[in-house]
Amino acid sequence: GSRGAAGVIVVTTKKGKGKGFSLSYDGQYGVEVPYKTIQLMDAAAYRKVVADKGYTNALDAGATTDFMGEMLQTGFTQNHKVSFGGGVADSNFRASLGVVDQKGIIKTNGMQLYTAKIDVSQRLFDNKLTFDAGIFGSKRHNRYVNDYQKTFYSAASSNPTLPAARNEDGSWPEDPNANEIDNPLGRLTIKDREEEALLTANGRIVWKIIPELSLQFFGSYTYSNKENSKYVPNDIKAG
Repeated sequence: GSRGAAGVIVVTTKKGKGKGFSLSYDGQYGVEVPYKTIQLMDAAAYRKVVADKGYTNALDAGATTDFMGEMLQTGFTQNHKVSFGGGVADSNFRASLGVVDQKGIIKTNGMQLYTAKIDVSQRLFDNKLTFDAGIFGSKRHNRYVNDYQKTFYSAASSNPTLPAARNEDGSWPEDPNANEIDNPLGRLTIKDREEEALLTANGRIVWKIIPELSLQFFGSYTYSNKENSKYVPNDIKAG
């Protein structure tokens, strides 16, 4: 993680309007589907080629599996934000809470983002002293597909007669004749994750000594932390 402090920064944000309490909601929802996929040989075509060519060492595991289709799903993105604020003539505030949830078109791939923000403003002593402050925080969770190239290559090249389920011993079925190809569904069990936290705070004080002269003090603080982790199960070829 990292921490830092700095001064002399001007921050312009939306603030409460000093006209009582207000509340608003903004939401969005979207669906994600693959635009185009690769046309691959299915199990029936595989068996026909094996029979026509006389490949005696070709593996036929007895199933019919579209590994690319097994990896993909209908994804979605939803975004929700609630904002509220208010105040009186000499003070006001504005705050918001937000969440973004994404589920990718590849199973196990997704992201969640949570945010919170508040800004306050206060005027004192007949507007001779003004205080503004704001805080913003966010937390992000990412789950990635480990090695996209390897995973998609394996999906496009896997033997379509292999089953889409685990073996009785918990391992994933593999073709012994394909050394460079992993079971793509097994690869999706690799946990490749990233956690990121961010906190920023800023403040400003303005002291109006006389109408033609004022003093301003600025300050800000930032904290950020990012953690990456990867877990490869021992029941897949990469483990």
